[in-house]
Amino acid sequence: MASMLARIPSRVAVAVALLAIVPTLLFGLLKPDYYAAAVTTVNVILVGLSIYLFLSPHGEGDHGAHGAEA
Repeated sequence: MASMLARIPSRVAVAVALLAIVPTLLFGLLKPDYYAAAVTTVNVILVGLSIYLFLSPHGEGDHGAHGAEA
């Protein structure tokens, strides 16, 4: 599954994930429950950001020496 996701450009994956905002906005407009619509929209944004971070390239730099004494 991860290899299949690795072939998808991160911008495309985030754009598809953020398309879920459309139903949340419709939910907020058609129902007077604005609190639930706001929470749902924030969740969709968090999922989109998580997908972006998961698929974005990461540096191969040194992240600190493990076991090094100061």
